[in-house]
Amino acid sequence: MVRSKSFTNIRHELDNGTPVELKVTLNRPGKKLGSKSLFSSTGIFAVRGSEYGDNFEKDVKGLVPHVKGSLEARKAALANIMSQGDLMDIDDEYIAGCTVLMRQDGHQYTVYLLGDSNVSTKFPLSVHVPSNGLLD
Repeated sequence: MVRSKSFTNIRHELDNGTPVELKVTLNRPGKKLGSKSLFSSTGIFAVRGSEYGDNFEKDVKGLVPHVKGSLEARKAALANIMSQGDLMDIDDEYIAGCTVLMRQDGHQYTVYLLGDSNVSTKFPLSVHVPSNGLLD
């Protein structure tokens, strides 16, 4: 049997590039029953490095040690970090996603802090597979 395994490491993905933008997707239920508005339930909080200032890369990469563990633990850590600022007080149950747009060698890629990242490592397998597809 031939098996392959993909390994992802958020710290490795963030260390290799330069953060350009941090996005947090929020999903908050409306306060009034039946009042569905386009802007009442879902939104994206985005912080761009060009607007943030010189410490953006250091501060984004500093999130990684805190955003770890189960999905609930990562959401709670992210909500705690966001609530430390003066702009908003956020509950972890409202966080639906968090991504970091990275740039490396002229290419851009996305790192998902609250989900599976899209980067995988491939290892060549030197295995001879007979024509019937069955291995010993």
